Amino acid sequence: MVIKSHYDAFKKLLKEMKDKALEEMPRVTSIKSEKLADDVDIASLDTEQAMATRFQARKALFVRKIDHALLRIDDGTYGYCSTCTDEISVNRLMARPTALLCVDCKEDQETEENRRKNPNSISIHDIDQDDL
Repeated sequence: MVIKSHYDAFKKLLKEMKDKALEEMPRVTSIKSEKLADDVDIASLDTEQAMATRFQARKALFVRKIDHALLRIDDGTYGYCSTCTDEISVNRLMARPTALLCVDCKEDQETEENRRKNPNSISIHDIDQDDL
């Protein structure tokens, strides 16, 4: 098994990524609006706080994905596609260590998501190669 021989390296990489994400996670603080000079200051602060909150939520989600990947390493399922159970390539895991899907299943998932968003559109996968 190619993937299992890399578990220690991926575990170290994931822990480093988690530490970095936790360091970068902004602390959202609330400032009393009556201390601000005018409506523009209040609006600016509201915008900054909303952006910081979204960024914090994204970082928290990323940390949860890292924790899930670390659990998969511990239980021996890391590096296997959660849809087809084939090995995920080492190159894909190096690019996206939290990947749950192999490239083919991820492409299928994205195609299906695009179809739901744009039901009238077609993708390159819909075209019969004999028609080209």
